[in-house]
Amino acid sequence: VDAGETFGSLAFKVAELLKIQDPSTIAMGKEPNPANAASILQLADKAIESAGLRHGDIVYVSFQDAVDDYLEKQRGLIDRKKDPKFCRHGNNAMCDYCMPLEIKHMSFHAYLRQHTAAQHSKNSAAPSNNLPPLEEQDFRVKIPCSGGHAPWPEGICTKCQPSAITLQSQAYRMVDHVEFSAASLIESFLNYWRLSGSQRFGYLYGRYEPYLEVPLGIKAVVEAIYEPPQQDHSDGIQLADPWAEEARINAVAEACGLVKVGMIFSDLMDDGTGSGSVVPKRHVNSYFLSSLECIFAAEMQRRHPNVCKHSVSGNFGSKFVTCVVSGD
Repeated sequence: VDAGETFGSLAFKVAELLKIQDPSTIAMGKEPNPANAASILQLADKAIESAGLRHGDIVYVSFQDAVDDYLEKQRGLIDRKKDPKFCRHGNNAMCDYCMPLEIKHMSFHAYLRQHTAAQHSKNSAAPSNNLPPLEEQDFRVKIPCSGGHAPWPEGICTKCQPSAITLQSQAYRMVDHVEFSAASLIESFLNYWRLSGSQRFGYLYGRYEPYLEVPLGIKAVVEAIYEPPQQDHSDGIQLADPWAEEARINAVAEACGLVKVGMIFSDLMDDGTGSGSVVPKRHVNSYFLSSLECIFAAEMQRRHPNVCKHSVSGNFGSKFVTCVVSGD
């Protein structure tokens, strides 16, 4: 770019290069810490030379979904009114019976605030507290290793071997709710099974919005279901992956202001009574997702990472949702 160009022009070029749908979510700064970056909305009309930048200077760019920017500015507490039975104070005071509640079942932004507060409390005197608080897990063997031995798999030591893995429930939800904009989306999707008896798969296109029923919550609003090329069977689905039209479909969705927010597939079996009911196969005493479905969902989340300026790598987790249509 030329020195006389504006930061707004630079933002559009960066958005095109990094395939960022909304350039207004970009922030720029002279330091790697995203907290010190300025929103492009504040810099759009300013010339690049006005910031004192010269050829060779480094400009740090950060961006994230607009819904994340919105939720970072919210309080995230559940407000309670003054209890006329237990509260014995004036209108400008507060007690245990009326103070705002902390979040129990955390959304991602609630977890982020809790994690950030704990890190700042622990390292309040250390300069490292300005580093991004989140870091993606990496369980790969470190190659090369500083231990001086032959690289894996010929050798391994405590310096290069990955940490032990413990499985536990995730403490937060990346997406708290899925909302379909019209019932006809599901009806049209189910009609294929009703007519053929075969299962069906589709990608969900929509957008992310704040979910007001949960403090700092996020919901995926589905506006369209696209069913890619597939071979359907009564007990499963065989997908073409990758599919030829994926880039074109994504471009059309982007032109409509939509992104791929998840996927949906059916697992339905008629109960044979002729009443239109289906067999409830997935429940607390059986399973909700099979091992193969878990692997597939994890792979799709890996392909669609969540952009997060609070992560060392720039990504953390995924907002890609998986919906299963089954008997209840």
